[in-house]
This record gives sequence, C-alpha cells and structure tokens, in this order.
Amino acid sequence: MTRRDLIKVSAATAATAVVYPHSTLAASVPAATPAPEIMPLTLKVNGKTEQLEV
Repeated sequence: MTRRDLIKVSAATAATAVVYPHSTLAASVPAATPAPEIMPLTLKVNGKTEQLEV
C-alpha cells in the first residue's frame, strides 16, 4: 500500500463517518459477550517448556 492509497482510504473513511454518523456510533459500542474460557498452553522456548494459561 502506498502513501497515496493510505490517504485515499483515510479520506473515504472520514467522509463515511461524516455522512453516516449513526453507523459509526453503532460500530463503536462493544458487543456484550461472555469472557472466554482459560485455556492451558505449552510453549517451548530455547529448549525449555513453559506452561501458560491464556
């Protein structure tokens, strides 16, 4: 992506927010979802095994 492409996309996004403010407001409200379960995870780093819970 070039700088010009980035500027074009940014301008289009800003214009959409100005024209349709209610759609951007709805997107900013987080959805109510339950917290994910804790999952055990085993990593091997530099030959050592590390136990994690994510």
